[in-house]
Amino acid sequence: MTVKLLAICGSPRKATTEHCLEEAIAAARAAVAGIHVDTVLLRKARIEPCIHCNRCFQETVPRCPAHADDFNALARVWIEADAYLVASPVYTMSLTPQLWALLSRTRIYRNVFLERPDLYAYKVGAAITVGGAPHGGQETAGVAIAQFFMVKGVMFATGGKSYTGGTVWSQDGKLEGVKADADGLERVRATGRQLAKSALVVRTGREALGLPDPSASIRWF
Repeated sequence: MTVKLLAICGSPRKATTEHCLEEAIAAARAAVAGIHVDTVLLRKARIEPCIHCNRCFQETVPRCPAHADDFNALARVWIEADAYLVASPVYTMSLTPQLWALLSRTRIYRNVFLERPDLYAYKVGAAITVGGAPHGGQETAGVAIAQFFMVKGVMFATGGKSYTGGTVWSQDGKLEGVKADADGLERVRATGRQLAKSALVVRTGREALGLPDPSASIRWF
C-alpha cells in the first residue's frame, strides 16, 4: 500500500513557504514509510482562474476545456491523491491569487462528484500558512484552506498544535526569519506527520472494509 500525498506551494516565489512545505513533507515521509509525494510549485506553473463557463459540466469531462494551461496535467494526480498539503504565504489576510486560481479550477470535478458522492470521503487535507507578523493572518488564511476542504468533504488535519495547522511567523526576515520560529516549524512538522498518519489510517480502513476506491476508473479525456 502506498499513500499518495499531493503537496502544493502557493507562493509565486521560492522563499519561506516552500521551505516550510519541504519541512512538512520530510516529517510526513518520516511518519509513513514509502509515502509517495507529488509536489506542485505554483511559481513554476501557469494556471488560469476558473471563469465558470460551465463547459466542463455540459461536456461532462473531468478536464477543463476552457484553458490550455498547466492545470489539466494535474487532473489525475489531484483525483488519485489520498492527502493534500496546501501551503501559502498570507496575502491580504488570505491566500495568494495563484493558489486561489488552482483551487477554483477543481470545480471541474463536479460531474465526477455527482456520480461518486464519496469521491472525497476518504481523503485528508492540511494547511501551512506563513505570515510576516506574529498574528498576521496565518489563521485566517488557514481557515480559507480548511473551508475549501470542508466544501469538498475532505477531512482536515491540524497537527494538534494549532487550530489551522502549520502556522509560521517569518518576522519579515525571509528564510532566516522562518528558521528562527522554532515553534512554528514544529507546528509545520506536526501537521505533516498527522496528515500522513491520518491518510494511512483512512486508506487502511477503507481497504479493510472492502470499500471501493471512488477515484478509480474515472474516464479521462
